[in-house]
Amino acid sequence: KTSSTNKMGYSSWARSADGFRTRLKARAFYLKPEQGEPLVVVQVDLPASSTVLQRRVAEIVAKTTDVAFHNISIHATHTHSGPGQYFASDFYNAFGSNKPGFDPDVFNFLSKQISAAVVEAYDNRRRAKLAIGQTELYGATKNRSMGAYVLNENVVDKQQNDAAALRAVNPTITLVRLDGETETGEYKPMGAFATFAIHGTGIPPFTAPYHGDVWAFFERDIENNIQAHYQPPWPPLFGPFEANHADNNPNYRHGLRGDIESRRIGKRLAEQAWQLFVSLDAKLSSE
Repeated sequence: KTSSTNKMGYSSWARSADGFRTRLKARAFYLKPEQGEPLVVVQVDLPASSTVLQRRVAEIVAKTTDVAFHNISIHATHTHSGPGQYFASDFYNAFGSNKPGFDPDVFNFLSKQISAAVVEAYDNRRRAKLAIGQTELYGATKNRSMGAYVLNENVVDKQQNDAAALRAVNPTITLVRLDGETETGEYKPMGAFATFAIHGTGIPPFTAPYHGDVWAFFERDIENNIQAHYQPPWPPLFGPFEANHADNNPNYRHGLRGDIESRRIGKRLAEQAWQLFVSLDAKLSSE
């Protein structure tokens, strides 16, 4: 249990956190080509990324890794049930959470934890192969603002109903799979990171605990599947994060918004992404 800390995403509607429902995590992926600079992709269960947070993480990891600040990319799931008050933007610090201000304790804690993930990824680097794939998923999201959407000049279908709202979304899941070389010379999945366009609003405002929202179930299902199916000699990581923001809302059923619907939607994302992950078995490359 934590002390009461502000939450960001629902602004004044939010309640301060008094604990957690699902743990919020940072997952780091270190990639370095044979010729060129390394790239670190960090997935965080946070409402948004932060320029000042990225700079502080870069400052810390520069002491023990070969990673420069311009090669660290921090990507957020955009859960609306995560902490705030760590932004370079005064607007987000003032209006994004239920209380305004920059919180140095939250900022320093996040910097420390994210940096630790990056250093761990660097320390455990090994020869690897990767594969990139895409698939589409409809039904997990809906457009929450059809009135504005149909005003776009390139939208031909001007209908404003439930069926149209399910079509007016970005359905693409993009996944980058990483397999590492084991002690015996074979390759086993280390994990993957992925993007999908869905707001972290399956958990409503007025709830107290921190929560990873639909992403929490998405993350854990894929990690568990990798472990059970491939049995790698290390704990696999799956770091999905939000693609374009827009009005891609979770397609929760009326009156059921909360843990049950967030779990249902998150597991649906995992089912589709898992099929994509397995389909990349024969497409791994050292390039």
